[in-house]
Amino acid sequence: MIYTTLAALTLTAVSASQYSSSSPETFKQLFEQFKSTHGRRYSTMEEEKGRYEIFIQTLKVIDERNQLDSGVHGITQFADMTQEEFESTYLDRTIANKIRQRNATLTTVSPYQGTATSVDYTGIQTTAIKNQQSCGSCWAHAGAQQIESDGMRLLGNKASLTLSVQQLVSCDHGAGQLGCMGGLQETAFDYVRLNGGITTEAEYPYTSGGGRTGKCDTTKNHYVMGVTGYEMILGSSVTETEKQFTDYVLSSGTLSIGVDATTWNTYVGGIMTNCGKGTDINHAVQVVGVDSSSTNGWWKIRNSWAESWGEKGNIRVAYGKNTCGLVTEGGSHTTVFNI
Repeated sequence: MIYTTLAALTLTAVSASQYSSSSPETFKQLFEQFKSTHGRRYSTMEEEKGRYEIFIQTLKVIDERNQLDSGVHGITQFADMTQEEFESTYLDRTIANKIRQRNATLTTVSPYQGTATSVDYTGIQTTAIKNQQSCGSCWAHAGAQQIESDGMRLLGNKASLTLSVQQLVSCDHGAGQLGCMGGLQETAFDYVRLNGGITTEAEYPYTSGGGRTGKCDTTKNHYVMGVTGYEMILGSSVTETEKQFTDYVLSSGTLSIGVDATTWNTYVGGIMTNCGKGTDINHAVQVVGVDSSSTNGWWKIRNSWAESWGEKGNIRVAYGKNTCGLVTEGGSHTTVFNI
């Protein structure tokens, strides 16, 4: 399968490994192109100067990561944010203190009996890529999209049936669910189960892009899907868990997971092999494909940072190495019904 990446459409002809050694004129050109591409408008010249300095520091980080990683790093929509700002806005540092498998049925996956070594469920068990924007709602996106995917897998639902992320952000007040401040997709499954269902994106559209959790609108209650429960795949070791992930994805479908996305803010394409520590689970996403080849194998992961990020909204990470901690806390899928 051929993947086109934003690296091939980089903002200038500057090599990704040479950003920080560019001339001052090139720095300014890069920044102007970044502002144009991502619609940046700063309120004062002082703010723009500050963001420009952060942008220059990001170019140095990009160079450093390209030296350490097989994936390609470059200029993304996060290039004018400090690492601290990125993590506090888009990642959830409290995930490690929460119990993902609280109400899960822990399951063991039977060995895959087929002959395929790779599969990609994009467009088969997935709806369109979404954008959480400046709200820490990755958990709600991961929860809604897993329910969507399981509806496509189990019930033959169409990819056009898109569920309301905003309902989860604003209405799920379970333990540890903090709207734009973070949460768990598994607790969102419990919310849908106990609430009696979830409505569509069309009825309850996403409005938290500005970082506002919002008040729950209980009048938007034309529910279209419900959840009876969820199963979690979590083996006795990361090696065993990754094997069971492989068996499940090859034989059945997608999985909702947690990862360490600390270095994802500069990812533009390729197979990531270095995620920094890779142990700080801080982001909720969805496994949508795997290539279990012994050479250059990968996991394909669906993100919620818009289709313009990464490989059309997705990232590939190296297979067989628990890259970015993708199997550390297990993976879940739901049992669903249409209403």
